[in-house]
Amino acid sequence: MKFHGLSTRLVALSWVVGAIGLVGCSPGEEGEPISSQAPVEMAHDALADVAWGEVELDANDQFALIAEGVPGFGGLYFDGGEAVVYLTDLATAKHAKEALGPVIERLLSWGRDPEAPFEKPEIRFEQGRYDWTQLYGWYGEIRDVLGLQDVVLTDIDETKNQIRIGVSTEMAALHARKFIATAGVPEGAYLIERVEPVQTQANSLQDRWWPPVAGLQIRNDDSSRCTLGWNANHFVLGRGFLTNSHCTNVRGGTEGTKFYQAGHNIFNSDFVGTEAYDATYYTGFDCPSNLRCRRSDAAFVKYDASKTTGRLGKLAMPLARCELPATSCLLDVIHDASLLYQVANSTLPSALTAGIDVDRMGRTTGQMHGPLAHTCVDTNVANSNVHLKCQYVISTESAPGDSGGPVFLRHGTTSFVDAVGIHWGGATNLAFFSLLWDAENEMGGGGVLSLQ
Repeated sequence: MKFHGLSTRLVALSWVVGAIGLVGCSPGEEGEPISSQAPVEMAHDALADVAWGEVELDANDQFALIAEGVPGFGGLYFDGGEAVVYLTDLATAKHAKEALGPVIERLLSWGRDPEAPFEKPEIRFEQGRYDWTQLYGWYGEIRDVLGLQDVVLTDIDETKNQIRIGVSTEMAALHARKFIATAGVPEGAYLIERVEPVQTQANSLQDRWWPPVAGLQIRNDDSSRCTLGWNANHFVLGRGFLTNSHCTNVRGGTEGTKFYQAGHNIFNSDFVGTEAYDATYYTGFDCPSNLRCRRSDAAFVKYDASKTTGRLGKLAMPLARCELPATSCLLDVIHDASLLYQVANSTLPSALTAGIDVDRMGRTTGQMHGPLAHTCVDTNVANSNVHLKCQYVISTESAPGDSGGPVFLRHGTTSFVDAVGIHWGGATNLAFFSLLWDAENEMGGGGVLSLQ
């Protein structure tokens, strides 16, 4: 069966919601923009669940749902304080603006101080060549391009209204172009660019802090150093913390790796816990040929309650917060329980929007932040046959040892944050992370983790 732009989850959702029928437009000639009209009432009905926050879909699926309610919709991102929307027919901008207003407000709700007044952003409409349904359909058709040597990642780039294919060599670019042409994707609908292979990064915030909080150094029993991601209660496993799967002794699968914080003590008095759950990789279905897939690089480590149970909902607060062109930041913290970030959100976002400001923290480079550069990127992991689906990318720096670190959105200048992800790798000026929402689903489903 060919992939025609809506995932199984989205089709299932349309049956459940009822009001959201599959009312998308029929494609025109290949490569031609779709231009059709839908009344504002239909757009409001189709987008209601997105605006109310009742749709738990990844970024690509959310945009596919928006495209059902806003014909000609080709992507949305934030540029400073402005929302930028691609439309294939700018004559529909008035209707699109009315339909998208509540959706944009919802997308900006993460990381916002609920007590602060909300200023609706201006919406700038740009001419798009393709609508999201077309791009999403073609994206599914070229999934196996990731199985070609030196192809690094693929992405529907909402900031360019194109499919983006990242390759690390010129030969890979030639092979990818041939593969995509065979799939029948119009030349203007995709962009092939040179990127670095994405490296995992397992190898003050480095000192012992008891009981442990998120953002501190940890070490496994193979002496690899990573970062403690988030303290959490697991519905079945109890109290523990999240870090990267590749920070365990064996990536994927649960083999009982032991962890220490900060790992300096030769007598292991800072032993904290044992790996209790690490999802196995899968093949087939939506996994590119010859690769092993997951949607997060996350593992759950159960605390040894006789030693500590960590501090739930708390995150270290370094003395400085840095952005590019800085490549690292101060690791110094004030060892005071009152000077910590606090997790504010009780639910986890299933998608984030390009352009928003995102922070990450690690034991090597400290607290770094920058704009969200890419969303829902499907990427291979360097020097392995591992493929991670729907990963997010911050325009900031990271370094070995930062793996497993927390990714979050700050509530303005307050100490409150929304927990959104777990960092696992990077390339020059780019930091990759998995959504906590995907990690939670791999660990048993929605609601299985509590960070407060």
